Amino acid sequence: MVDEPTQLPPAMASPEVDCTVRSGWHPLLSRLHRQLTSVTSDFTYAQISEKHGTLRGNLVYGDSVGGFTRGCSLRVVRATQSYETSARTQ
Repeated sequence: MVDEPTQLPPAMASPEVDCTVRSGWHPLLSRLHRQLTSVTSDFTYAQISEKHGTLRGNLVYGDSVGGFTRGCSLRVVRATQSYETSARTQ
């Protein structure tokens, strides 16, 4: 059975936005989403896509999000990337 790309749940990404990934990415994206929403809920995903075994995402922050919160969000994203990389090498 082929793992076809599916749209992320509406709670994570608006159906109008191109956020389709294979189901294997869903646990990582769910963890990232929980961690990001612990920093701020004033963001949306502009795009999430996969290509050549990597995941790419673009976030759009609302007006209430300042530099400090953006920095915290970036650290969460990088920590999630590091976690995923270390999980693959073990």
